[in-house]
Amino acid sequence: MANYYPKCRSNYFAVKDPELFKLFCDLWNVDCWEEKGLYGFGVLGENGYPNYATIEVPKMCEGCERECFFCPCHNCEASNGCIDCPAEPEDDDEVAIYEFDCNDFENQLIAQLVDGHVAIIIEIGYEKFRYLNGYAVALNSKGERRLVNLDDIYKIASEIGTSITRAEY
Repeated sequence: MANYYPKCRSNYFAVKDPELFKLFCDLWNVDCWEEKGLYGFGVLGENGYPNYATIEVPKMCEGCERECFFCPCHNCEASNGCIDCPAEPEDDDEVAIYEFDCNDFENQLIAQLVDGHVAIIIEIGYEKFRYLNGYAVALNSKGERRLVNLDDIYKIASEIGTSITRAEY
């Protein structure tokens, strides 16, 4: 079985708080880029579109070293801790580990975008020469999303012909 090798990067866009964006990039293990007051990121190594991250949430959210922005309940300022927080530690545990997925990644990015700016994230990848893959996602501060996938070409091709084979083996 062959390995899949993805590459992923974004365009440049304005963020509300550059320091918070840098924390976001650190949490998701992506390289933060800045150019002319706009920010973007790239995923180096053998990872593609960010789809997994973890954060430690201290008991009762006291002493949390992360911005409350990243806490799953977004209410860390509560004096008695987070009520019904999905990341609240069990019993006597000192910290809880909360796992984020790609929806969390997108929602956290969306919350940081300046109105009118659109983050575009593109991933390409391949498995030997058997599969070539690519897609792009556009996100804005209103939470609107658009997706373009290279596989969409097969549906488009069916509009102009009937004999279509896939570009794979």
